[in-house]
Amino acid sequence: PESRVVQAGSSSVDVLVAPTGFPNSLRGMRVGYVTTPTPVTVTATYNATSVSTTITLLPPALNDTPLQLFPVKATGGDEMFGIVDLEVGCFAGFCDGLAPPGGFAVSLSSSSPAATVPATVAIPAGAGGTQFSIQTSPVTTVTTLTITARAGNATASWPITLTPSPAPDSLTLDPVDTDNGSRGIVRIPLASIAGHDQLLRVTSSNPQVASVPKFMTIPAATESGVFFIVTAAVTAPTVVTISVTGGGVTRSADLVVHPSLPPLTGFSVSPTSVPGGTPATGTVTLGSPAPTGGIAVSLSSSLPGAVSVPLSVTVPAGASSASFTATTFPVDNTTAQLVATLGTSTLFAALSVTAASSVTVSALSLSPSTVVGGSSSTGTVTLSAAAPTGGAVVTLSDNSAAATVPVSVTVSAGATSRTFTVATSIVSSQTAVSISGSYGGTTRSADLTLNPLAAPTLQSPSSGATGVAQPVAFNWSDVANAVDYEIQVDNTSTISAPFTANQIVNVSQASIGGLPAQQLWWRVRARNAGGVFGPFSSTRRFTPVSSSTTPSLSAVAVSPTSVVGGASSTGTVTLTAVAPAGGAAVTLTSSNAAVTVPTTVTIAAGASSATFTATTTTVASAVAVTLTAVYSGISRTATLTVNPASGGALAAPSLVSPASDARFNSGQTILFDWSDVAGAASYIIQIDDQDTFPSPIVNQSVSVSTYSTSTLPVTRMWWRVRAIDASGTAGAWSAAVRFEVR
Repeated sequence: PESRVVQAGSSSVDVLVAPTGFPNSLRGMRVGYVTTPTPVTVTATYNATSVSTTITLLPPALNDTPLQLFPVKATGGDEMFGIVDLEVGCFAGFCDGLAPPGGFAVSLSSSSPAATVPATVAIPAGAGGTQFSIQTSPVTTVTTLTITARAGNATASWPITLTPSPAPDSLTLDPVDTDNGSRGIVRIPLASIAGHDQLLRVTSSNPQVASVPKFMTIPAATESGVFFIVTAAVTAPTVVTISVTGGGVTRSADLVVHPSLPPLTGFSVSPTSVPGGTPATGTVTLGSPAPTGGIAVSLSSSLPGAVSVPLSVTVPAGASSASFTATTFPVDNTTAQLVATLGTSTLFAALSVTAASSVTVSALSLSPSTVVGGSSSTGTVTLSAAAPTGGAVVTLSDNSAAATVPVSVTVSAGATSRTFTVATSIVSSQTAVSISGSYGGTTRSADLTLNPLAAPTLQSPSSGATGVAQPVAFNWSDVANAVDYEIQVDNTSTISAPFTANQIVNVSQASIGGLPAQQLWWRVRARNAGGVFGPFSSTRRFTPVSSSTTPSLSAVAVSPTSVVGGASSTGTVTLTAVAPAGGAAVTLTSSNAAVTVPTTVTIAAGASSATFTATTTTVASAVAVTLTAVYSGISRTATLTVNPASGGALAAPSLVSPASDARFNSGQTILFDWSDVAGAASYIIQIDDQDTFPSPIVNQSVSVSTYSTSTLPVTRMWWRVRAIDASGTAGAWSAAVRFEVR
């Protein structure tokens, strides 16, 4: 500068030498460009006194001290940047120059093909340095290399370290179904977190529909990163696979791009407050039915440690809503915001989680604990104390397809226990099932053993019996869950085909005539509703006498023996031997007009029995009516009691499960459960695809307040129940509840 001012009270002032273009121009001298060392004399004059000093300007030279004081780390494949600069500054009377006109050329090189740099880079005229790009490549192991800069006799170099991409732990798309872009969320294992940004390669199976960046970044010291997906307009739903790769691992997820999406109009959770450890049910609702293939609505929780939800829930094609389970955990009182996202629509639902109740499940028992497959057992859950206000919802589960339990049962407020029905399936071998109940963060279990059909126990004729009259009356014990029995008679102890006699009967007895008068053997086995035979009974030996050619009347019986007036009963007449050619006509009479029977019933030739219908009329009081059958001078009687109709109608049952609008998969076993009705002897359950029940798909009478089936059609249906008392009088229908099999 032309002058400098020494401030009052001071004896000196600095005159700084700085490169051209640097700030503080009023303080500094300017250094220009020279090609050889050039001395410059600087003179200061004050009050007619002058002093001088000599400064030598030097040609520009590459700074040989690396700017990177420590090794630099990056993920192989990332772009890095290096800096080359000149020696700039003054020391001991020498000042370094800046880049000349046309720039200052610096040669660059890399010690490894894992990093490439330009062959040369020019520091612009008048500048002290510049930046250049270092393009790295993916590596499989940690790789350290050196970048070197040269100009004249000066060399500058520094190391960089390239690390492999971390292996992705998960890839989540949010949303999965979209009509306007999406994003990918990538997580890596905690052990892979590094102190520098890490890159993973991203690809799209259809970049024209869904484009992604070449790489995505996991920021330094974090376990997750986000990349954005840009989608194009489509005319039909299009599935695009998005993949992220690192550390030899590839994670993929499918993104469905739609021309448009139905609006997300509803999001709720029920109940809105639960004790920690008790699940809740969330429901998403669309403004219109989901298209072909269904629609996935993305889900998240603001407090996953308190409430966990699945990543998404799919609304099936044609449906407008879907439900999911929100799992809660024992925590102090808190509220989690659940988020549902579809396209650009986002809705929220709050779920409060209260501190776990001191009430827990103390026991779960089964009675009986061993049953034949196809029959049921009664379970009882017991709480450690009385259920709180609102009741205690105990979640039930089983570990086998051979048993079915309700999803949950509610122990009423103030009560300590509740029973439920365990429905079982037919099994071909002994099967162990574990039934569990959970509440208040506690789970209790009990074991149920399912057995196949048992072997019948033979009763008569006794083993080794001789002189057994024909037709031979065979009798054996009933077998639980048997629908019929096979009896085999043969003239050898091995009882091998062809048999002397072989019959299928639906009761635990048989009458067989025409057997040879010799030593014979017999055995029986039961068959269940699935057509599976159980084991054979033991084998017994007997010897019948010659078959009689003239049968006589053995018995007449009715079933049931007591009915409500207006109902009917089935009668059976039985001979002591098979009927002769032309059949046997048995005469029937009734002692009272309250019961009407046919005048005769004919037992077909070769058969030993026949059935008939006894019809009744309404009566004011119970009437015992004697029915008489006569054949060949032999008469037999049976009594049928006709009862008046019940005086009071039974109450309508309360339907427990499935709940309204519950959904089930095709082939899934569905357990229908309702409240017991006082005075009920049985129940009738109806299931129909119309709420007026004009032609029920199921119209079943059951003796307990549950019913299960796995054969319902794929459609929307309604169900209802009413009770029947001991006299056969039906009570009121319950309300009809809608559900769906899909």
